[in-house]
Amino acid sequence: MPSANKIWKPLDALTAEDLQAYPLWTCPVVDEDDESLPEDWDESWLTPVEAGSLGGELDEEPLWAATRFRTAAGRELVGVLSADGGEIYEDEGALLADGEWVHLARSRVGRDQMAAALGASVAEIFPLAYEVLAKAPLLSPASRTGVIE
Repeated sequence: MPSANKIWKPLDALTAEDLQAYPLWTCPVVDEDDESLPEDWDESWLTPVEAGSLGGELDEEPLWAATRFRTAAGRELVGVLSADGGEIYEDEGALLADGEWVHLARSRVGRDQMAAALGASVAEIFPLAYEVLAKAPLLSPASRTGVIE
């Protein structure tokens, strides 16, 4: 049950400062009639998670983990990757570039769109290295770093 002073933000409203302050975010199952939720709340809204509070019901919730990305050209960006069951999902995430969220893409067309949004070529972005900044014990150490080809 959310508390009245709990932080809630839509994923696309998260800032680099939010990710630095709270490296893990989730969208827990809530009662949509709960009056403590923001008036315009929907399923895309997230709330920060303290790493020490992971366990129990939170093990069942998808997480968004703050992540540092480095493009093939060396540009560093912050963003998020999805985590569930202790594993990081490279297919689900987004980068924060100049205050705008750019979703990770696997398809050729999606990568072209991603490159255009970042003002770069696909070759300047991929391979895209990442390091998950959240140090929650729930996240496998082996999955905290990687390369998206």
